[in-house]
Amino acid sequence: MTRRIAAPSLILLISGSATAQNSLFFDVSNAISPAKPSAIVEVWASFEPGGYAFAAAWFDAAASDDPFGEFSDPYSVLHTLGTFNGEIQPGGDLITHIIPGQVQFPVGEFVSDTSNPILIWRATWSTTDFSPRTINLHTITKRFSLYLDYDGNNEDFYGPGFEEAVGTIKVVPAPAAWAALLVMGVGVRRRRS
Repeated sequence: MTRRIAAPSLILLISGSATAQNSLFFDVSNAISPAKPSAIVEVWASFEPGGYAFAAAWFDAAASDDPFGEFSDPYSVLHTLGTFNGEIQPGGDLITHIIPGQVQFPVGEFVSDTSNPILIWRATWSTTDFSPRTINLHTITKRFSLYLDYDGNNEDFYGPGFEEAVGTIKVVPAPAAWAALLVMGVGVRRRRS
């Protein structure tokens, strides 16, 4: 099974089942262009069927060094006491100390969302330069905890077999620019004939 995890214009595919192992993965809303100078970058968590629910993670999100593009507006979608949206580092290509999480404490009537995969975090990536290029994304994880049962017992599953998120953001010129290049190419070809 092939699962699409980004807009068609990004051509970002992941093979296999998203719930086959403990992992993080990206979903990027759109290609970057003058018409859409920003994209939403989401991080989703996927876990083995033996887990009951996602509990918490601690990771950094990094993009290729790009002098014209940067992250903004980091937000832990799973937001509770002890979570942190992340801190954007100088240059805007790295967000550190991202800590999304949820509570499973049925006695206190706190019950986790057991969705698998589950959206845990998002940020915006924007640029003012629309030169064609690819921005590579990856996570650096330090902790990935799951609830084991309804009672809230949990365990850290970060280690061998854990899969970090990798992805891309495509920056494309305006469609008019592509058309102009195509016309110029046709004009040059005709003159040579």
